[in-house]
Amino acid sequence: MLKYVAEQSETTVFNIDYKLAPENPFPEGILDGVAVSLYVQQCLGFENVILGGDSAGGNVSIAVDNLLNRLGYQSSAANILLYPVVTLADDNNEELWDLASYPIDQAQTAIRNNYRKLFHSLNAIMRKYYLTHDENPNMDLISPLHGRDNLHKANTLLIVGEYDFFRLQDEAYAKLLNDNETDVKFLQYNGMAHAFAPMIGILPQADDACLEMADFIREI
Repeated sequence: MLKYVAEQSETTVFNIDYKLAPENPFPEGILDGVAVSLYVQQCLGFENVILGGDSAGGNVSIAVDNLLNRLGYQSSAANILLYPVVTLADDNNEELWDLASYPIDQAQTAIRNNYRKLFHSLNAIMRKYYLTHDENPNMDLISPLHGRDNLHKANTLLIVGEYDFFRLQDEAYAKLLNDNETDVKFLQYNGMAHAFAPMIGILPQADDACLEMADFIREI
């Protein structure tokens, strides 16, 4: 996917092998992202850096951008977020887990409901393995949906699937950015579930998402 985006945008893409939980919990992956960003800017001389990630990687990308900004370094020129996890703290917020927002054929209701149950259970699992020192899950470096005082105002492309159960939290995050005068391009691919974007050559929606990313990059 990233090779295709690089080819179509005629730019350089770095795919960061950041440390993963549970062996390396919060904030190890974020610190890796900060280190690489500074290396790209200061050692390789890239003037404009666009940070991006998908799912949990989107969460890390947002945190890297926010931490760079707080430390006084140059933060990103823009963000590309594919169905990011933007809260680990809202298990009981029914507005973010509303089944009625995912209408489906009656014959597939059980599939949809089980899929929602799976994603809802991920919050507790991610907290267990990612937050190992009693960190507050409401902290904005963990749940950027709660980062109302530390929003970095970089143009943002946010891509989601219609049947992704992170969609409602991503919609809320896009609104939060927009309310804080951040230019947000929000794209929803109907019929798609979580993690569809890397399936280029299989799903036409994935190919289109890559082209949208490339267009967004060229405009920065």
